[in-house]
Amino acid sequence: MLNLVRMDLHRLFRIKSFWIMITVTVCVSLFSVFMTHYDATTHNDTVVDMTDMSVSEVPPEEADVVFGIYVDTKSEWADKIDFTDLLNSNIAGNMLAILCAIFPPIFVNGEQKNGYIKNIAGQLNNRGMLVLSKLAAVAVQVLIIFAVFIFSAAVMGKICWGDKLVFESVSDFAKVFGIHYLLHFSFASLVTALTILIRGSGLGMTFGILCSTGITSLLYAFADILIHKCGVSEEFTISKYVIEGCISIVSPDLSGGDLVRVVSVGAVFLAASTLLSMTVMQKRDIR
Repeated sequence: MLNLVRMDLHRLFRIKSFWIMITVTVCVSLFSVFMTHYDATTHNDTVVDMTDMSVSEVPPEEADVVFGIYVDTKSEWADKIDFTDLLNSNIAGNMLAILCAIFPPIFVNGEQKNGYIKNIAGQLNNRGMLVLSKLAAVAVQVLIIFAVFIFSAAVMGKICWGDKLVFESVSDFAKVFGIHYLLHFSFASLVTALTILIRGSGLGMTFGILCSTGITSLLYAFADILIHKCGVSEEFTISKYVIEGCISIVSPDLSGGDLVRVVSVGAVFLAASTLLSMTVMQKRDIR
């Protein structure tokens, strides 16, 4: 097993897409933090303008279904911002989920295309070990994405805010990082399972991108209508029990039932994706 993991990690660091992933992550992080600073510094003017409007003139909230990448900002961030809040705001917008939907499938599908997996599958009694080694490499890949994103965000945050960027709580940072990492690794594992299932990266990447950009929220909203008509409580929504929905609500203040639900969703999707991948790998012919 350790030899398989070492081989997969060696291949991960040697493929061209790994360095493309690093470059894209840096660019995404720098741009995202810069735009967050721009939004925060202009948000005060927006708030002042809104106070001059009558209640009937204020546009209605349309946050039930959100498309694309949305980063929440607060007006007080123009004067002072905690790095944990800055980081969480950018990650909760599913910025990193898109990267996790693109690069892990490219890595996993690479060996299926070049026949690498066929050369070693016959030497294993349990081919499910191949899946575990791939997921170990994907876990490292996601960790590197996070590390690069965090470092780049810290650099750009310091450039934009200077001394106004503070780091207030190690425990809050660890909590936000841990939850987000679990959810994003689960998301990458789900996309990886689809890649293994269909022997190609196209469907998994497309599915992951649709989820990350909120397109699937239309399907969830339609399903919610049908479920509610069947007598299920109006408080139930599918978006609370999917990975991208959980990513969007993570915050340092997450606690109680919501915290348990978010962690449970991540753990269940990770376990289900792993089991599906191992079953498919063990049952089907390797080619």
